[in-house]
Amino acid sequence: MKGPPVEPSDICRLIGLTDLFSIPWARHLLGSTGEGLVVADHDHQVVYMNPQAEAALGKALVQVSGRTIHTCHQCPWKVEEVLKGVSPEKPFRQEVKVGPRWLAITASPILSDAREFIGSVMVVSDITARREAEATIQQQNQELMARQSRIDLQMDLARNIQKALMPSPEVQFHGVTTRFWNRQSQVVGGDFGIVSPDQQGGWIILGDVMGKGVAASQFVPLMHGFVADELRATLSPGALLQSLNQRLTRFIRERFTLFVTAAAVRIDPARRQAVVATAGQEGLFRTHSLQEPGAGDSGTPSGAFEEIRLGGTFPLGLQPEPTYPETEIDLAPGDTFLLMSDGVTELDKRTAGGHPSGWMARLLGQGTATASEPLAVFTEYLLRYPAPDDQTLISFRLG
Repeated sequence: MKGPPVEPSDICRLIGLTDLFSIPWARHLLGSTGEGLVVADHDHQVVYMNPQAEAALGKALVQVSGRTIHTCHQCPWKVEEVLKGVSPEKPFRQEVKVGPRWLAITASPILSDAREFIGSVMVVSDITARREAEATIQQQNQELMARQSRIDLQMDLARNIQKALMPSPEVQFHGVTTRFWNRQSQVVGGDFGIVSPDQQGGWIILGDVMGKGVAASQFVPLMHGFVADELRATLSPGALLQSLNQRLTRFIRERFTLFVTAAAVRIDPARRQAVVATAGQEGLFRTHSLQEPGAGDSGTPSGAFEEIRLGGTFPLGLQPEPTYPETEIDLAPGDTFLLMSDGVTELDKRTAGGHPSGWMARLLGQGTATASEPLAVFTEYLLRYPAPDDQTLISFRLG
């Protein structure tokens, strides 16, 4: 008559540790763990090694069976240190390199219910593939960091080049004072400004290359070169934009899509006039000078802010033969004129229902600066918020 089945835990209590590994199910169980397993008895003699451990350690069980684990180690004293300093709750863990391979070692004493030492166990895993993958990732990370460092250096150089191409914050010529401010939404951008005095007067040009960031910034030096060439040939803003459009159109051809919005201002201080032409750029804005009570200037309200509507709706690079009409404006002493890129003027879509002069006028009314310093008022306001696009302001006034 058969009795109740004997549980494996009962077997472990009834037989010795060495006899346990003579039981077929125990060998099958320990051989199916997927990890290398080495077991030693209370005398530190190796009593079992599964096939995975044999493969990982490069030794067969018959070679080490009955030998102490001390003799299996190149530094026997380390075995004693491991056994004394660990417990089943806090086993020894280490990754070691053995020849061309990496092994993960976990070692722990085997204790009885009374916490008496009855043997030890070591689990061995071949982690060569993982360590090689980690080494590859580390090498790739180092290469990426080196590449990023070179890119950062190049971007910093590009930014410095762009800054060098921009006008000084303040330029004075023939009684005209210009102020320039620029903030890029990325490291480099597509806005550009030019202030170019000459013997008769001077030029003020504001341009915005399609897009932003690196792609747009690549064409800024190109536009500077085009402008520098064409300024020698004309004193007409409309003719200047036509020549720039022809050069940009020939450069683009059908290779890619690119356009540039621009505004060109030719200042004639002797006549106290300026001539303006635009190519898809926002219009010109004017702040009238503040006056003492009782003074008048042709009925214009003191401190008024207005947008001067201009023609020229076609940006540079889109049409082969567009025309860019010119508008003459009088430069009243103290009046300040502003050119703005769309990174500034598009703020009206959120604040004033499509009328840039509306929110700007309100902002000037709330500002502490005088009406002759509108650029300072605007830049103080813009710096309160992130720049979704490149932002450029150029102001000029006579007297």
